[in-house]
Formats: sequence, structure tokens, C-alpha cells
Amino acid sequence: MDMYSPYISLVKSIFSKAEIVLDKFHIVNLINKAFNQTKISIMNSIKDGSLKRKLKLFWKSLLKYYPELSQTPYYCHSFNRKLSSKDKVDYLLENSPELDINFNIYQNIIQSIKHNNFKRFENIVRKNLIEKDKISKKMLVALKTLKKHIKYIENMFESNSTNGLIEGLNNKIKSIKRTAFGYSNFSNFKKRILIQAGIISISA
Repeated sequence: MDMYSPYISLVKSIFSKAEIVLDKFHIVNLINKAFNQTKISIMNSIKDGSLKRKLKLFWKSLLKYYPELSQTPYYCHSFNRKLSSKDKVDYLLENSPELDINFNIYQNIIQSIKHNNFKRFENIVRKNLIEKDKISKKMLVALKTLKKHIKYIENMFESNSTNGLIEGLNNKIKSIKRTAFGYSNFSNFKKRILIQAGIISISA
């Protein structure tokens, strides 16, 4: 489940003996959003026009899991030489210490989840809430939220269940609603969802 407090309270009141397990999707989404907002804030405060343009161009690479970034070099007009995705990220981090600090927190949390290491996850959260040096307000809010729900997050690490498939389908439905010009009835809307999900064919 997600970290919406009223929802958690409701579940606890109805299912008093249930073990609450937060979903990895929501943990990753929380820290991803916090870091992305941090990146935007830092980018807007940078006076170096060249560095700011590079941050605007290569922001997606900063959100990816660092060990999975491509190391294959390609010619890049912004740098006027061949660079890999990892090289570009390294350049951005080297030229912005504040970005580097928040990036490392973001990456360490993602890594602990990928390696299913709760102790490391908890240590990252608690350590950075104590030190706070150059950590953005958005990241601090995210870390405080993670600390607040640390017990439920521990349950997540001990469980293999995930809402990823459901969340993906929910996002697909939202996308259909956004791009549609309207459906004459619910049946057509339902059919479009099933077609997009690959459950039925267009001829059905």
C-alpha cells in the first residue's frame, strides 16, 4: 500500500491484526520525485549558463540508477566530444557539490532497495536526517516520511509482494482518460482499457 496516512489509519482500524506492507513503487516514487524537484531547484539557482543548459538536456540520466548508465561514448554537441551517459552525469555532479550530495542519497536508497538491504536503507535515512549538510528541503521531507513509516518499510523488505503491476495499469488508465476526446459510454471506455492492456484484441 502507499504512504497516505488516513488510508493507513483506516486499514489499521478495520484490520487490527494486519501487517502493513508499503509498496516499493511508492518508496521509489517518493525519493525520485524529491530528487527531481531538488535538481530543478539547483538548476534554477545556477548562474553558469553552460552548466544550466547541460542540466536541462541530461536531467533524465540523473534519475536513472547509476550502475546501469551506459558507458558507451557517443559524440555530444553540448560537450563537443564523445561522452557516455555516465560521463555526462559525472560532469554534472563534479560541477555541483549540492547536486552530488543529494544524488548520492537518492542513489544509495535505490541501491538498498534493489539489493533488498533494509539495514543499509535505515542507516541512510537516519544518518542523513542527523547530518543534513547541503541536503535539500525536498529530500529532507522525503527522508522524514521514510523514517515515519520505517516499520512498514521493513515489512516491505521482508515481503516479495508489490503493487507495481496495478500501479502501471492505473497510470495507463489515467493516460487514456487524458488523451481521449470522450467516450459515449462506460462500455467503450472499458474496452479501450482492455485493448491497451492487451487483454482483448481490437476485433473483440
